[in-house]
Amino acid sequence: MVITPVEVFLGMVRVIRYRSGNRSNKIKVKPAEVICASCMFCTIEQSRLERFLLTEQDWVRYNLLKNTIQTRMLMDLDLKEYDVEEIRRALEYDFEYFNDFTHGLLTSDDEKGLCTLDEMEEIAREEAISQYNVIYLIFSVYSRLLAKQGARDLIRQCLDLTEKKKTVNKNDALSDANDIMTMRNALKEKLKDKVKGQDLAVDKFVDGFMRYKIRGSVSGKPAAVYLFAGPPGTGKTYMAETFAKLVADEGYKYKRFDMSAFGGNGNDNITGLVGFEKTWKASQPGLLTEFVRKNPKCILLFDEIEKAGAAVRMLFLSVLEGAVLTDRYYDKQVSFEDAILIFTTNEGKDLYEDNRSVNLTTLSDAAVIEGLRESQFAPELISRLMSGNVVMFNHLSYSNMSEIFKVSVNNTMAGLGRDRFKFTMRRPEELQQLYFLNKGANIDARFVSSNTKKMVEDYFLQAMEYLGKQEEEAL
Repeated sequence: MVITPVEVFLGMVRVIRYRSGNRSNKIKVKPAEVICASCMFCTIEQSRLERFLLTEQDWVRYNLLKNTIQTRMLMDLDLKEYDVEEIRRALEYDFEYFNDFTHGLLTSDDEKGLCTLDEMEEIAREEAISQYNVIYLIFSVYSRLLAKQGARDLIRQCLDLTEKKKTVNKNDALSDANDIMTMRNALKEKLKDKVKGQDLAVDKFVDGFMRYKIRGSVSGKPAAVYLFAGPPGTGKTYMAETFAKLVADEGYKYKRFDMSAFGGNGNDNITGLVGFEKTWKASQPGLLTEFVRKNPKCILLFDEIEKAGAAVRMLFLSVLEGAVLTDRYYDKQVSFEDAILIFTTNEGKDLYEDNRSVNLTTLSDAAVIEGLRESQFAPELISRLMSGNVVMFNHLSYSNMSEIFKVSVNNTMAGLGRDRFKFTMRRPEELQQLYFLNKGANIDARFVSSNTKKMVEDYFLQAMEYLGKQEEEAL
């Protein structure tokens, strides 16, 4: 029985889907699955090609299709400096994550262009279309869908990792790459365990950090820049704090700046960050510049940046554009080239206020930036932050809030006077249901965490008071 080129191609799509745990022909094929299959089809070994390219005309058509796919792919993905073999290795580096992430970038209109394997096989049976045209038709539709900024950035990150293996000693490269991937996976696992309901945000955040680890410092640029956007009370500040603790062993120091404290347009707000000249009475270094001067390798959180005054926001332009600020007390420049900058904002309500069922993290950076541009977010910062990593946080579900409730209750119970009292506390499963019924729907993670702690402590004091009275009555 003669096998046709399109059967080989669709067989590769099927194998890739099986590896991802999807064995149904009726579920729509994802873009990454088709692009990976296209790369495999264009890099088949000579001995395997001879099994289905039986005539000279078959070889001519295959090579024409191969060259067309390569050219189109490299243009769509803006990867003209690479070849298809390198892209295939990059996609396979962590295909399961890449496949899910890029599928999440699709809009509802994009989804309409996807086909199932059954539908692809039906197209292949059309006698009016040649086998090679069927392959190119499927490839071109899916290549266009994958040509999104987030997908291209992720491919480049994987290409950086695989390229690193080729440019240094093989054993060292494997060791470095393995260390990077081990760190990446460990950070994701630990952050997802702590920061509930934001798995895709964690993935995007950690991958941005790993890109910096791969490339190293760049002259005139901060180590990494992030904008955490989305609904209030969803874990933006907590993500930054938890991440800082996880990388503290690497020498990172952490400092949070509540930008509501720098909301005025007076000179004091600026000097508080960059210092007072020595000619001033009670002059001192700036809170920001002095911290970075002493701790150049640091993580800086600028919480709710939209609340900063206009003059303070202008300071950040110097940091974002040149990675430098001048401390007025020392009259010396302070470099931010080893500093990781995280800005948080609750602006852009039109993006999230009425979209509780939407996975907000899959919104493109351009969509988030456009939403911020239409809000009250500082226009002078928008274009600078576009070149960084924009991470949109999701609304938290009841399940997420329940997890936060449990963790807060257990942590509070664990810390209550265990060095002074011997007691056992039990948390009934119904407690969280009663709690949320009592508090209503308009609460967030920050409220649940702090309020639950207070609630447990109050119950503990009531229990101690009750036991005290029982002892008095017994006497």
